[in-house]
Amino acid sequence: MKEQTRQAQLAYFAPVDEGGLAKYAVHQCAALAERCSRTVFLGYRHMERELRQYSPSTQFVPLRDQYQAVGKLGRAIAHIKTRRSEVSQLIDLINQEDLSHVVVGSYFEYFSPFWVRRLRALNSLGIRFGTIVHDPIRDFRVGPKFWHDYCISTAYSFVDVAYVHGGTALDYGRPKRSFLVKEIPHGPYPVPVPNKGSELRAQVRSILGIPDAAPVLLAFGHIRDGKNLDLLIKSLVDVENMHLLVVGREQSIGQRSISFYQDLAVTHSVDKRCHWVNDFIPESDVYQYFIASDYLTLVYSADFRSASGVLNLASQFHLPVLASSGEGPLKKCVLEYDLGTFVKPDCLRSLIDGLRRTKDQGFSPRWDDYRTDHSWDSNAIGVLDTLFTK
Repeated sequence: MKEQTRQAQLAYFAPVDEGGLAKYAVHQCAALAERCSRTVFLGYRHMERELRQYSPSTQFVPLRDQYQAVGKLGRAIAHIKTRRSEVSQLIDLINQEDLSHVVVGSYFEYFSPFWVRRLRALNSLGIRFGTIVHDPIRDFRVGPKFWHDYCISTAYSFVDVAYVHGGTALDYGRPKRSFLVKEIPHGPYPVPVPNKGSELRAQVRSILGIPDAAPVLLAFGHIRDGKNLDLLIKSLVDVENMHLLVVGREQSIGQRSISFYQDLAVTHSVDKRCHWVNDFIPESDVYQYFIASDYLTLVYSADFRSASGVLNLASQFHLPVLASSGEGPLKKCVLEYDLGTFVKPDCLRSLIDGLRRTKDQGFSPRWDDYRTDHSWDSNAIGVLDTLFTK
């Protein structure tokens, strides 16, 4: 175990659903626990098993089940009741365990005037709060703009330090609050890889129906509109022999389905070069799709200004990256570490040109440097050096 650097008691508060935010919370908490005398994790039950894997000594306290309702108004009321219940649990935990510092695993602002008051009171008594802001620009609006801005501001009203992953300005809402903003790295997500040599790549490709010599682009993760999968499919028309491997589940109602993209591939006569795995991929199977591929695609829309969990999942496989996004940590990392080709977002012509460069040019991505600079331990040090300093 690393040398402990802080003696204060730490609460890690993670009311997040399954997915990338939950994985981030588990890995960050595990790194923080290595450097704190005691850490208590308050989160949903689905995170307990993975937390035990990476930090078996960390105390886990389950959050109560979320309230459920139907209808727009019913869901809003259920959301408020759930958040108030979660905050009450956090406050009870702080008081019972005499905890002095709190890390909120993901910033959230919706309906904050209904649940923030007691946290603000604790902060005024000297409890220090830090929050991880995965999406610095709060685009998704609930209600009119003045309410949206006020909720953003109010949700920061008890925060001492907001942690971001760099590359874009923070949306403070209105009125603007005074707190420290600290940039921290996003750590990698390790996955197990069996030591079976080069024959495993050929075996996986054979199962997926991918020719041995074909250059393969990998699109990994939830299927949603903001990933520009439609443009990626259309770009294959102009880049001969390139194959696309799409791995992930449809995300939610309101997003284009996988059948939309499959039909689009047929329409553009590239369906024979598109391969689909429409399913949740357990961690033990993730490696298959990365070793079967030659390039990783992260062609987000201009609205995407966050760090990419898939980039950090892919860091151990050293694939060159074809990426696009708004101003944010993804763009910053790709350019700073020469991880591949960055193109103008939401532009088919730019994507085609980038795809040709990706195929024709050799790359030497500085993945080792990236992983050194973006470790979970560096993440934890950045949090503790600011949260524990007034």
